[in-house]
Order: sequence, then C-alpha cells, then structure tokens
Amino acid sequence: MLEIRVSRRALAAPVSRCRRSRRGLAGSVALALIGSGCSIDSRRVEATEDGAEAVSGDLGEGAGVAAGRDVGAAPDTPPSRDGLSSTATCVPSGPEVCDGMRRDEDCDGSVDEGCDCTSGQSATCGATLGARGACASRRVTCTNGQWPTAECAATSAEQCDAQFADEDCDGESNEAPPCGTLTTIEATQTHACGITTSGRVLCWGSNARGELGNGTREASSSPVEVFGVTGAQSLALGTGVSCAVLADRSARCWGRMPQNPFGSDDPSIGPARVSVFPEVLELAVDAFRLCAVLPDQTVSCTVEAGAGASPTSTPIAGLTGVRAIAQGSGSESFSAIVADGSVHRWRGADTVSVAVPGLANAVELGDGFMSCARLATGQVGCWGAGFALPPGQLSALVPGVDDAVALGTGQGQACVVRVGGIVTCWGSDLSSAVALDLGRADVAEVRVLTNESLIVRVESGGIYSALGIYLAGEFSAFTLYQYFIP
Repeated sequence: MLEIRVSRRALAAPVSRCRRSRRGLAGSVALALIGSGCSIDSRRVEATEDGAEAVSGDLGEGAGVAAGRDVGAAPDTPPSRDGLSSTATCVPSGPEVCDGMRRDEDCDGSVDEGCDCTSGQSATCGATLGARGACASRRVTCTNGQWPTAECAATSAEQCDAQFADEDCDGESNEAPPCGTLTTIEATQTHACGITTSGRVLCWGSNARGELGNGTREASSSPVEVFGVTGAQSLALGTGVSCAVLADRSARCWGRMPQNPFGSDDPSIGPARVSVFPEVLELAVDAFRLCAVLPDQTVSCTVEAGAGASPTSTPIAGLTGVRAIAQGSGSESFSAIVADGSVHRWRGADTVSVAVPGLANAVELGDGFMSCARLATGQVGCWGAGFALPPGQLSALVPGVDDAVALGTGQGQACVVRVGGIVTCWGSDLSSAVALDLGRADVAEVRVLTNESLIVRVESGGIYSALGIYLAGEFSAFTLYQYFIP
C-alpha cells in the first residue's frame, strides 16, 4: 500500500476543514489541505511502494492539528484519469481543547471556540461571572473551558445585621425581606428619622434632648427604634425635637421644646401625646413652635403658656384647604400649600399668613432652613433670607431644573431628585445648581443635613448617608454609606 505521511508542525491559526489530498502511484506529488485559513505551499512528498513521507516544504501557518496527521490511501483506490488517486480524508484529533495553546483540534477553522476560560485558570467570581456581594470574592477554577457558575451562586439568604455582607449576592445589603426599609425620611442639621413599612419610627444622630425617642440621651450613628410609636404616617423634625402623626390622627413628639404643648408628659424621656391638638393631618415643628394641619384643612399653631398652664393654640388666618405644611427659612418660620396651589408663609407669633408671589401649582415644600417649593411643572421656586434673589423679587425659579420629582432643603443647601434618580443641589445662589454623581440611578428621596452631607432614600427603601457634597466652595465627589435598618 502506498502511504503519504506529513510531519506535524506547530500551528498558530485554524483550518476550517481537512480535504482529501491527491497522490500519484509513484514519484512526488503536492499534498493540499483546502479550507479557510489553511494552506500548504510547495510541499514535496516522496512516494515509494511501501509509503512516502514529506521531506520538505513549508506548511503555511494555520493548517489545523489534522494537517500534521498521517493520512493514508483507501485500500484498492483506483487511479484517476490524470494518473492520480485520492487519499483518505484528514480526521480531527478530537473535540476542541480549552488549553490556551491556540490549536484547532476539531479542525473547524476556529480556535478555542466554546471556551470561556483556559482549563486550570483561577479567578474570583466577581471578575469572571460578575458576581456581587459575598459571592464576588470567591475563587473558582476553570474546568473544561467553563467557569463553575454554581460555585458563584448565593448559598444563603440575606442576613439582617450590621455586617452589610449581601449574603444573597443580589447587589443590595440588608434589603427587605428580611430587613426593614423606610418609606419616608426627614432630617435636621443634627438628627434624622424615618418610617418603616410597618409604621415604626427609627431615628439616628444627636440625642442631647432625647430627640431619638429611645429613652436615653446617647447619640447613635445607626437608626434606633422610637419607643411606643406605631402606625406612623408622617414625620416633622425640628432642632432637638421629633414628631409623628399616627394613623388615628393623633400626634406624638419626643425631645425638648421651650414651649410645652404636651400637657403633663415629659417628651425628653420618650414620645408624648400632643394634647393641644387631639387630631391632626400633618405637623411642622421648629425649636420653639408646633403648627398643625387640622382635619378641616386649616392651620393652628401653639401659643406660649405660663408655668403650669395648659397648652393652647391659635389659628393662622388665610389658610384653607391646606395640602402641606413645613418649617420655613429661619427660626419660627413656616409655610403651607393651600387649595389653589399657592404658597403662604408666616413667622413667629403671626396669626395671619401672606402669599409668596410668583409661585403657582406647588405640590411639595422643603422642610428646613431654606424655603423652596416643587411645582407641578417640575420646576422649583425658592424664597426667603436664605437666597440671593434678584433685586425686587421675593421668589425665583431655580434655573435649569424642570423635571424635579422630590425636594429636600436644609442648612445652607437645597436639593431635588430629578427624573432618572439624578440629584441636583444648590446653595444661596440659585444659579449654582449642580447635578451630583451619587453612583445610583434609583434615588427616591433626599434630605440635607449640612453643606457636606445628605441622606438619601433609594426606591428599594434603603437609606444612605452621602458625605462630601460641597467642599472648598465646589461640589465634589462623595461616598455613600448604608444605614442598617433593623
């Protein structure tokens, strides 16, 4: 039997397929492998009666592994018309091997197809499969060209603790269930509170006056539960004092106020019922005064009572059909949205409110030291001593903001959440509004603590502190720190 043998060569690129070569019955012939990426140039093959072997020539780079394999003629193959007969077809050595050697073992013209990795390679689940949380740091080894996805999957449910380990590897830590989340938040310069989905109230920050409501005077950097408050619907915070309106329309406050609207209870050691307002729809409070939206949608505010006297209140004229109320700029300053969407304000012991000119169709008020209102158009208008307004104007719109969906104001800063979760903030100069990169697109609510820090609530109910907002006169990058919600 006449045999043709081709020496194996190191190959760097693939051959698409192996085709039959053609040989003469004697002498020398050219052996050709035909296919994409495959070429043999000027190869001479010595033919003898008992076999022939390639002795010279250059196998073009990229002929595939089968190109270097021995091929033999089928027995009793008759010669063709031109005196040549066909040899057997080249046969692949086996399936593709994911060894990183760039050898086309299955001779299909592609190298390492179907290989996600090189067998034996080691890496983390985060780098290879995009795993998150506790799963990201696990190391896995590539087997048969595939990463072991099962080894990168979560092995336990989320644990509700202060470790923030993201045990279920979904990219969120301490999410609900099993952990708690907040449906709304409020904040002052020194402390903050939020309402959980079950109606509990959690507070954190300064506690010098008992404003955290947990029966101590110890500050807490993590949320603590307010004793005895359930079914909370809304919150109102002032310097050193916190209040909640409950589902039964009663109000509870904790902390310390110079004027005591609570009767005989001491709010500094825990929540006390606001006896001066048996039923309320909403509250606003500062360090000196408490104002309430009553069931008939009018507003009444507390009046200083002498020692031992029962607390009293007085109505604020000009306010009907009130939709919202908030603490305004400066101490003892309040504002409200009335039935027609206009904004009214009053100060101190005033018993009459005045309209803020230039604002219409307001839907939300900023509750803090800088007075602003979000309008139905998505624009934001601001007024008061906290802003450098144009001469002759008592209010002005924030330039470039027309898609606001939530508003938060505080000491020296006002912010909005815009469509897409973008947070934009400004100071006393309304034209200084700058979009901040929080690294998240799911911000639902923002509250200002100081020029350097925010509190944000995301759509899933998680709460984060954002530090480094405004430094050295310029907005800067900052970091989010997640709060543990028990």
